Amino acid sequence: MDGNRSMKKILVVDDNKKNRKLLRVILVNSGYEVYEAENGKEGLEAVQRIFPDLVLMDYRMPVLDGIEATKEIKSRSATAGIPVFIVTSSAMSGDRQRICSESSCDGFFTKPINYQLILEKIKETIGS
Repeated sequence: MDGNRSMKKILVVDDNKKNRKLLRVILVNSGYEVYEAENGKEGLEAVQRIFPDLVLMDYRMPVLDGIEATKEIKSRSATAGIPVFIVTSSAMSGDRQRICSESSCDGFFTKPINYQLILEKIKETIGS
């Protein structure tokens, strides 16, 4: 690897510090550069600042929820191509389709997160 230039950047947006820390450890150990934000508004600002290769967006957060933040990312031409995966503990029947439809997200994962599955999907989406 030739320095940080070749590392893919992933932004983790979650109001739960423990969830962010766990994802950070797993992603860093898998060779990704990780950034964090603790709500949708901070997430939007971070996307504009760092232009990550992928965003992992919590569904329920204060200030701005994951659906609204994802819709905003997807509506801006400069960031519309950034893949966004919604991560949620709302796994009721029909939630996946509704959340994906409302947000235009690129992927959907339920908590507790299956880390092997999410890493495979990240690698498939942006490489390693």
